[in-house]
Amino acid sequence: MIKSPSVLAACTLLAMSLASCGKEATGQVAAVVNGDEVTLQEINAELAGANIPEGANKEAAQQAALQRIIDRRVVAMAAREEGLDETPEFILRKRALEETLLAQMLAQKVQQNLKVPDQAAIDKYVAANPAMFAERVIYTADRIQFTTPSDPNKLRASPGSGRCRRANPSSWRNAVRSRWRSSPARDPRR
Repeated sequence: MIKSPSVLAACTLLAMSLASCGKEATGQVAAVVNGDEVTLQEINAELAGANIPEGANKEAAQQAALQRIIDRRVVAMAAREEGLDETPEFILRKRALEETLLAQMLAQKVQQNLKVPDQAAIDKYVAANPAMFAERVIYTADRIQFTTPSDPNKLRASPGSGRCRRANPSSWRNAVRSRWRSSPARDPRR
């Protein structure tokens, strides 16, 4: 009985490679693993995800990519034989991976279709949003002061009222500016 996992994997790989159902790798097919073809397109996709240094032996990189694909296929076949592809956990993880891949591919497609704005478009955006650029103001709050209500329990959140009300930023900014202008003690850094 073989006890080493690496020896078992090597034997399995050898047996799977030899049992290729009589198919031969021709044309765009680089290898056949248990009747399943590995194409040059799959090898190129595998290489696209790898970070291959410049000047590296391309043939060796292709052979390594082919070996990774074959190893992955052999292990996947063994997992299918064990029935792992029919478990609820596999189905959930497969769906999540598929959705993630689709989202990534959509993001890549959208990113490829985006045009870099020219200088005129950038200038127009900057001019249309002065609060973010020319008139940008950074406030540092040392403390917030307000009068205590007659009933201090009003300050406590009641159960289920954990919602925040969004204030209009421009009205808040105007209120702070008017308060700041009327304050006798201005910014000490000026």
